[in-house]
Amino acid sequence: MAETDPKVGAYDGPPQGYHPAKVDEKGRLKLPVKFSEYLQREGSTAFITTFDEASARIYAMPVWMAEVAKFENAQGEEYDAFEGVNTLAQYYGDTSGIDNQDRVLMPTNLRRGLKMEGTTVQVRWVRGHIEVLSDEAMAVKLAAARANREGNARALDRLGMR
Repeated sequence: MAETDPKVGAYDGPPQGYHPAKVDEKGRLKLPVKFSEYLQREGSTAFITTFDEASARIYAMPVWMAEVAKFENAQGEEYDAFEGVNTLAQYYGDTSGIDNQDRVLMPTNLRRGLKMEGTTVQVRWVRGHIEVLSDEAMAVKLAAARANREGNARALDRLGMR
């Protein structure tokens, strides 16, 4: 768990917020340094995929393997759900190392399917992985958040968020 040193206010957890990044014409995603450093602490190889054909996910390989292991004994509906998601994950996914310029190679099927070649994307840390959104997917996400911002704020207020 991330900790803040009360004396200095230093934060050593996952990066916060959305950050613009670039996927070049060769499919290499230049990660913001904070994301690259955090990912490299978990391992030098990443698994890059999608579950929803809308956003990419970048997992440190040990984290990805731990996620897959959760479904090792799944049966019935749980297995069917896992198999459906895993089919997409494996079709679009591949491993990539992080190069010395903080870049990962986005898998060909993924970057073409999500239209992420030669474009700016938004990256954020969420629930143990890096999420990568195209400008189009980010616009959809922002529109949905704005459409229900008052209801969402009331719900968080009821839960005690200040």
